[in-house]
Amino acid sequence: MDKDWAALMEAKATAERQQISGQHLAKAARDCINQMKTLAEEELQRLVVEAQKEADNFWAENHYQRTHGNQEEKGKFGTRVRLIHHSLQATWYRNYFIRKKPYSVHIRKGSRAARYPESAFAKANEWEKILIKLVEDRYALLRQRSAVLSRLRAVLAEYERLLAESFAKYSGSC
Repeated sequence: MDKDWAALMEAKATAERQQISGQHLAKAARDCINQMKTLAEEELQRLVVEAQKEADNFWAENHYQRTHGNQEEKGKFGTRVRLIHHSLQATWYRNYFIRKKPYSVHIRKGSRAARYPESAFAKANEWEKILIKLVEDRYALLRQRSAVLSRLRAVLAEYERLLAESFAKYSGSC
């Protein structure tokens, strides 16, 4: 049921408002919440894709340096992007090679920080430091956007709870 809600707000639309039941209002509100949830989830997916593109760029340069660069300047750091519990995870790790076998150690960012400290990459090669800074600058913004989407989902859940409470009180013929 499509309604012109702006027109129904007008003082003279009394008769038209009488045709709107509590069920109409409840359905319209639930539909709105569902659309907002869907849009928030799609935006989070776009954030993950954007972060993954940054990781792809990092790995392309890392590969180039491995195949064309100086052997002593092989990359020591790596990055990974994932979606975990409706949250963007853009993480870094340090690679160690023991008998030519790689071992990776996750670098801790800290739970409250939006970005990794530059000191976490002190042992990086110069080309890596430049590249890591560029990628981490983008990751930090993407992590902040993901955090805002998490808060938006929490607000939508609270609003949905209030809607359920509001419409539970209607007798159905408001």
